[in-house]
Amino acid sequence: RFGCEIVGILPETCGQWEAFFDLASLPEQLTVATVRAGEKMVPFGRQSQVPLKKLRVDAKVPAFCAPPVLKAGETVIWFPGVRRSNCAVVTGKSVIIKFFVEKNGFLPGKNL
Repeated sequence: RFGCEIVGILPETCGQWEAFFDLASLPEQLTVATVRAGEKMVPFGRQSQVPLKKLRVDAKVPAFCAPPVLKAGETVIWFPGVRRSNCAVVTGKSVIIKFFVEKNGFLPGKNL
């Protein structure tokens, strides 16, 4: 399940099942959607679009278990377990929103 919360500070490290964005830079409405063939996004730290399939393969995430993506309009802003986009980058004055994916109350890949 997807979730979100406002956080006070940006942590030093971020898991692949969570992403942080500048709340003021996001539109009011976001959408969770399945990945469509040929869909692309501009990964964080890059300037050009990359196919989601290439990002998924590079992250070694099998196609059968790839999660849905988070979109702002038609723009993919986060591919959980794979990469986040360069959209709504957190700055020193940002109100930070954390998006996360959890299964049965736990973030995948994290042991408690």
